[in-house]
This record gives sequence, C-alpha cells and structure tokens, in this order.
Amino acid sequence: MFDAHCHLDDSRLDATMEAEVARARAAGVRGFVVAGVDPAGWTRQEELARRIPGVVNAFGLHPWVLSESSEEEIARALDELKRGFASGRFSGAAAVGEMGLDWAREGSPEGRARQLDAFRRQLALAHAVGLPVVLHVVRAHAAAQEVVREEGLPAAGGMVHSFHASAELARSWVALGLHLSVSASVLRAGERVRAGVRAVPEDRLLLETDCPDQAPGGSPGELHGPSTILLVRDEVARLRGDDAECLGRATERNARRLFRLDTPSGAMG
Repeated sequence: MFDAHCHLDDSRLDATMEAEVARARAAGVRGFVVAGVDPAGWTRQEELARRIPGVVNAFGLHPWVLSESSEEEIARALDELKRGFASGRFSGAAAVGEMGLDWAREGSPEGRARQLDAFRRQLALAHAVGLPVVLHVVRAHAAAQEVVREEGLPAAGGMVHSFHASAELARSWVALGLHLSVSASVLRAGERVRAGVRAVPEDRLLLETDCPDQAPGGSPGELHGPSTILLVRDEVARLRGDDAECLGRATERNARRLFRLDTPSGAMG
C-alpha cells in the first residue's frame, strides 16, 4: 500500500510519528507522500525525508495559509517555493502542492482572489519543473476546474487529495486528467460520496490518510497516523466490491506511477 497524502511532519505527531510509521510498515505500507503547507513545514519535510525511508515530499503553499498571511508574507513564500525548485533544494520532490481553493475557509472576495492567484502561480511552477500537482479543493470544485482548464494541467498530471464528492465530479476531474485520492473521510460518507468513490476508474484511484487530520471518528481534535490507511483501503474495497489486498496493490502502483517512484520488489503483487 501507499499513503498518497499525509502530514508526518506535523508537530502534533512528534511523540508518536515513528511508532505510527512502524505500525503502518508492518501493515504493508511502503511509501508516504508528505504534502507541503508552508515554508516552516518545508524544512521539517526535508529532515523527515532524510530520516525516514519511503518518505517523499510535495512542496507547496496550502490555501489555508493564505487566509492567515499578509500579501507580503504570501509573496515571500511563493518566491521561496520557486527558488527552492530553481536552486535544486527541492530536487527530490515528487510533486508541487498542496495547492488549491477552499471556499469553506475563505468567504471574502479578497481572500478568494488571493487563493486563485496562488493556485495559478503554483500551477505555472509545476509546468515549469515538470512535476505533478497535489490539489486541495473544498466547496470550490467548479472554480478549481475552471482554473485547471485555463492554465492547463502539467504533463505529469496530478491528484485531487481527499476526494469527497459526487460521481459527476469524479468523472469531470478524471476527464481533466487528475487522479482522485480517498481519505478516511470516506468512513463517514453518505451515498453521494460513496457513489463518487465507485465512479473513479481503478487506474486513477489513490488512497491516503491526510494524517494527523481527518481521523476516522471525525471528532474535533482527534488525531491519527498512517496505519489508518488500512481502514480506508477496506472501506473503499467494500464500496467498490473489490478485494482489499488487490485494491491496495493497484492503488500503490497508481501512486508510484504518478509520482514517478521506483516500485519495490513484490509491489506488483
């Protein structure tokens, strides 16, 4: 299995992260993509990838950060991101992101304009460096799809992380060239989202934890680690009528292909 999106660098996991990673490995998880949030986090991600085998990074500026930052801070962060790729500092990156739009967190026209601008600039960066993108999209699917159509998806493709939407939206994202990654939110999903999970073609399906957020119980403040991907795999397999182990192998192949990672011995099943 492969955790296509997590935040192992999150300080809330400091006391338990290595034990959680060991538990996930024992369960068959062989890789983790740690998604970028902000410049301070990029530094933690770099250290984590040096220390923990199987960890690869995506570097980007999360839309939530934009709501909490000044125009000057956003400009500095985006410049630092661009320099990180240009200088070779992020030479081991698997993707650019996470980036995108979150209309649940930002309702003001000015704030949404900042999100749109940062989204477009990071898409342009992904084009320039030839890497896939990791998208964060909440209550903004139409706007995000419009941006992708206008700016174009990098040739390397990308993923919508924690996909939690309808079959219609699943099909429209796939038509744009995206993979869709399902998180532990599926454990609390209604029929609309379940139909969306069933609509994803097998070769575009990924699994993730988004840990330590989006814990299975969904309670505020509840945290979890990468071993939760077992619950995600089993629920997605149940919804789709698939064998869980076969689904785990297929989604690992998809992740390794998208992020252009070596396939370890036995991963093909």
